[in-house]
Amino acid sequence: MKVRVNLLMDKEVVQKAKDLGINLSKACENCLRNLNEAMIKAYSTKEGKSFLGEASLQKKVQCGRRDLNPGRRRGRPMS
Repeated sequence: MKVRVNLLMDKEVVQKAKDLGINLSKACENCLRNLNEAMIKAYSTKEGKSFLGEASLQKKVQCGRRDLNPGRRRGRPMS
């Protein structure tokens, strides 16, 4: 089942992707799928428990140069 989402993205990045013939929906979906898998691996414990539901999500995950740590706030020092 697909859901409709609304995203705000840099205009130049979007235009360049369109010029290159990139399907934005598919590209975003694939990136999120890969990010989900990477985060689950990164936060899984040896016992096989997922990070979901655990309190500490302090690891920093990056995709390119953008910080994708959902717990980071602008202006706060990184730990």
